[in-house]
Amino acid sequence: MLSFLRNGKQVLKGVATASYNSKALTFVLGNEASDLDSLCSAIGYAFLLQSQQTRKAKESPRVYIPLAGIPRSEFALRTDCDFAFKNATRSNSNHEYQSIQQCLTFIDEIDFDVFSENSIHNIEIVLTDHNKLSPNLEAKNFSRFVTGIIDHHQDSGCFPNASPRTIEPVGSATSLVVELWKNELNIEGNKSGMDPVLARLLIAPILIDTANLRKDLGRTTDKDVAALEFLSTEIFGKFLSNVQRKDEELQLYEKLQNAKSSVTHLSNRDLLRKDYKEWVIDDLRLGISSLNWFVQGENGWANRDGSNEVEGWEKLSLSIEEWAGERKLDIIIVMTSFDHSVNQENRGFEREFIVGLFGKLQQYQSNFLLEIEKTELKLIRNNDLKLNLLYKAS
Repeated sequence: MLSFLRNGKQVLKGVATASYNSKALTFVLGNEASDLDSLCSAIGYAFLLQSQQTRKAKESPRVYIPLAGIPRSEFALRTDCDFAFKNATRSNSNHEYQSIQQCLTFIDEIDFDVFSENSIHNIEIVLTDHNKLSPNLEAKNFSRFVTGIIDHHQDSGCFPNASPRTIEPVGSATSLVVELWKNELNIEGNKSGMDPVLARLLIAPILIDTANLRKDLGRTTDKDVAALEFLSTEIFGKFLSNVQRKDEELQLYEKLQNAKSSVTHLSNRDLLRKDYKEWVIDDLRLGISSLNWFVQGENGWANRDGSNEVEGWEKLSLSIEEWAGERKLDIIIVMTSFDHSVNQENRGFEREFIVGLFGKLQQYQSNFLLEIEKTELKLIRNNDLKLNLLYKAS
């Protein structure tokens, strides 16, 4: 996997030169939050496309480059991603782990103006883990470059002519990539197996996004199960029993979950931008921050920021309002999720939602609360009728 990433990085160094006419580029772009599923599905699919091209032809006219949708400086905020990369290279040297990180390509390292203004570059973009461009890239008219989609979110209806245009409601977008890898490796005459570092990397988002294949949460599908079984066999060997493999998977899931939850050292602003997505719908700007932690209770977010939970909620509310102001949001949603069963037997998987309405939308606050009463969500507290903390036990 390192040689694949390194080759793409070397190619990018010559992108801005006039001599760069011979190769075309395909960026496989994860979503703007670049969470574990987004980053791994982009790497896995780009590697697959490059491998297929190598198998079919001696020369490689097109170069496939996985692209993280965040600045490089924000990668350190994704503690589960950092752990997943370390785990993927565990049988190798620490040097390989550092080299792989250095060879990753981030959104702030690409001068997209070169591509939009210079017609000699044959550029394509394939989206993974999302099916609509971020507002920033949309504003740069990059819709014209999108040629493919591999995703598991609700279909936005964008790019109807994309090929492939695979949008399926599986637990993890990476499961769709693994299915394609499995098909590729089963082709007659293809004697190569999956790169072991890649296999150990791709198993991570599937475990996290399905909570280790918990079907009671409503996210795990047969394709997730098949993808995990394939990767588990590749990683842990064909000679382990099912019970032994399941034990290995559980241990890895718990380590990933602990890494993802190791966020208490981050500032409120960093927590809010760690896994953040933004949309413009008509004239309204919506921002959603996702977080693997919890607001209420001992060792929760609110308790960290105050001498008690009430005081902590007030400070947390202020930070959220400041972030919403910085992003010029009309609506902000902060979604927390946490599997308490890993550490506590009397609590399971739980979700919390902080919803804030700003500007002209504040006049609809009372109507919003009335609608919430009709749902299974429970209002825990609000703050000057701006922010509402809602709770749902899954």
